[in-house]
Amino acid sequence: MSVHIKPEEVPDHVMKYLARDTLAAIRRFYAVPENRERFERWKAERDKKAAETGLQGQIKAIQE
Repeated sequence: MSVHIKPEEVPDHVMKYLARDTLAAIRRFYAVPENRERFERWKAERDKKAAETGLQGQIKAIQE
């Protein structure tokens, strides 16, 4: 069973509460140093892979 939510039917005040509480949860999560460090490691790995992929794409284009 899945739940389908139609955002256009959610009242503005409910969306504001949801956004406020979500932001508060995100801030609490990243206030923990270990969580911030894990995020920074993940981001560095993602950026490295993107750079490698971009470079590989350029090399492949030159070879063709």
